[in-house]
Amino acid sequence: MNADGKRTPCVIVRELRHGRGVFARRDLGAGEILLEYRGECVDQNAAFSRPVTNRFLLGLSNGRIINGDCRGNTARWINHSCDPNCVTVERKGRVFIRAARAIRIGREITIDQALGFAGAITPAMRARFVCHCGAHSCRGTKLIALGDDYLKAPDGVPAVTSLRSTQAQRIAPARIRVLERLPGNRIVVSWRQPGRACYSEQIWLPATATEAGLCALSMISFEAGARVFLPTGEPLPLNREERILADAIAALDPESAVRGCLRQLHEAVAATLARESGRPV
Repeated sequence: MNADGKRTPCVIVRELRHGRGVFARRDLGAGEILLEYRGECVDQNAAFSRPVTNRFLLGLSNGRIINGDCRGNTARWINHSCDPNCVTVERKGRVFIRAARAIRIGREITIDQALGFAGAITPAMRARFVCHCGAHSCRGTKLIALGDDYLKAPDGVPAVTSLRSTQAQRIAPARIRVLERLPGNRIVVSWRQPGRACYSEQIWLPATATEAGLCALSMISFEAGARVFLPTGEPLPLNREERILADAIAALDPESAVRGCLRQLHEAVAATLARESGRPV
């Protein structure tokens, strides 16, 4: 059971000298979705003006901030690091924590809070949101500057990098459409995710999930052993860690089935005409 009284399969909350932290309760694979980050979504003015602890704040790609101290869950106990082992994934108005690399059992889960701030970051603001993560690439603050790629703080100390920096990079939400079914229980998927991967017609094959995850289409979690579809291609696609539950496409609309039949008919006719004309198929 976690701090909220609910079971979280991937992580566990533990007491630390400086408060609490979230740790892997089993080996985690790179790309694995760990849990959702919940809380109140507010603008910068509201977030920075409230007398709340900054450890429960998480910056979003649009500049808004989630306050995990209000209606938050286990994820609010994840500590900040300028060199985190997890990233945030924003999809359909929800935010999820994803492993950026393989994480061994018992290791602490960390994210970059990446609190976007519009304007010059003053010494007072840096002190309020100071970072002591100890990473080699530590910025010294949990803030990042919105807008310019590089800003100077009033005291001459370099300010943090912008939202376009590697440390604060967010994975853009993917636009996913199941276009049609193909013979052999295959599906054709349109996957468009600016900054990561764009595939207009990607073939996904049926498989059995080897580990727990989150359906990219329905955002429903599943356990190992679930029937899923996975992306294929050469070279290996950038979204190869993604999975779509078989149940999520069970009710594929009739129009897509018709498109699939028409496509197969078109290919068969084209092949017949090519053979009759002596052209290579």
